[in-house]
Amino acid sequence: MKRAEWTLPAQADLARIDDFYFELSPDFADRLGREALRASRFLAENPRAGSPVDGPVRKWRIRSFDYVLVYRPTPIGVEILRMHHGRENWRKAYEP
Repeated sequence: MKRAEWTLPAQADLARIDDFYFELSPDFADRLGREALRASRFLAENPRAGSPVDGPVRKWRIRSFDYVLVYRPTPIGVEILRMHHGRENWRKAYEP
């Protein structure tokens, strides 16, 4: 079984997003968190499923939410680098 490893910045992104939405709608925060984890497990098994961003870095849109996981394939699965809202200017950090 392949693994999805979340970097510290990605973990901080998920925690920040969860804290923000928990105040507004705990159910929404829970659903988003579950879908983010489900997406990371899918990517671990299908590391080339996302669109290329730069070099080995790829992105994957979280189903039913306007968030993306930025990740890179590894020999044991994937490494989740960051989690961003789709409307953030997140691409600048990953451009060559």
